[in-house]
Amino acid sequence: GAADHCCLDHCAAACLRVRGKAPMGVDGPLLGGGGVAGRLETWDWVRPISPKGCAASSWASQFPLVTKGRHIVNAHGDRFRLCAINWYGASDVSHVVGGLDTQSLEVICQSVYDLGFNVVRLPFSNEMLREGLPKAGSVDYTKNPRLRGLVALQVYDEVVRSLGRVHVAVIINNHTTYGEFCGPPSRNSLWFDPNSTFSEEQWIQDWLMMAKRYACCDHVVGFDLRNEIRPRKSRWPKWSGGGPFLDELTGECNWARAARACAERLMTANSRALLVVERIVWPQQGLQTMAEEPGPLLPALRGRLVLGAHLYAWSGPGRFIPQWSVPPGLVQKG
Repeated sequence: GAADHCCLDHCAAACLRVRGKAPMGVDGPLLGGGGVAGRLETWDWVRPISPKGCAASSWASQFPLVTKGRHIVNAHGDRFRLCAINWYGASDVSHVVGGLDTQSLEVICQSVYDLGFNVVRLPFSNEMLREGLPKAGSVDYTKNPRLRGLVALQVYDEVVRSLGRVHVAVIINNHTTYGEFCGPPSRNSLWFDPNSTFSEEQWIQDWLMMAKRYACCDHVVGFDLRNEIRPRKSRWPKWSGGGPFLDELTGECNWARAARACAERLMTANSRALLVVERIVWPQQGLQTMAEEPGPLLPALRGRLVLGAHLYAWSGPGRFIPQWSVPPGLVQKG
């Protein structure tokens, strides 16, 4: 197509993780206002981390990436094909990537590169940003001595750096609000939790912090705003260019408006990263409305927009549609 966006298919995974305590972090207090009921955490203390060698090579000079038609191209004008893998764990109950309990971070990252992948989709949860030390057993410190004493977010930093050192780019993904599996309707279904301090504005503030934190890491090439959106009890996500954030009468939540609001603020905070916007997973629809121009995302996100869709064996046209996925009053025919 001629529109300045491209499409990315995801296949997400999850693992078990467990919460740790929350001590002071070496870059400042781990918990700010977000740890106090009713107070917005703006992360004013956060500073960009040093890439520590992962941006010193000619490989990093090809970034940032931009979209051109249906393709992604690098700073030299060459097509950049995403050959990506999802590294589960940091968005789940242990708050750190999977595998650190059995192998060193460096060996895992080198294995990702050796297998031919050039990008890792690296999920995180909003809860992870506020967590302390990883649960005992989730990291083998004899194989990962430099991770000892680091809180969850600092371990995430080291994963980002280590991937860059072996020439693997990173797309950061806000997978969940809470560190747990993101299956059918749950408190992780939407990009906010209406029953907690994790408001839409807090979601955006957390993203602004991550954009600021990795601003000096050129190989962090994209921000995947939220894992596949789905219904939550009486809250139903919709895709609409207008209307309120939340319609209290129908329970509809406007994902198009939220995605654009977050993306535009991220463009101000970090003008380099691609912006991945995923479709609403239930009820499933095509990507045509997301790519409309003029529309909710274009032309505002021209050159930066990547559309994300999850495709599973049990979903899609003609597949079984769980009853919970059908909005009230919607009659399916045919």
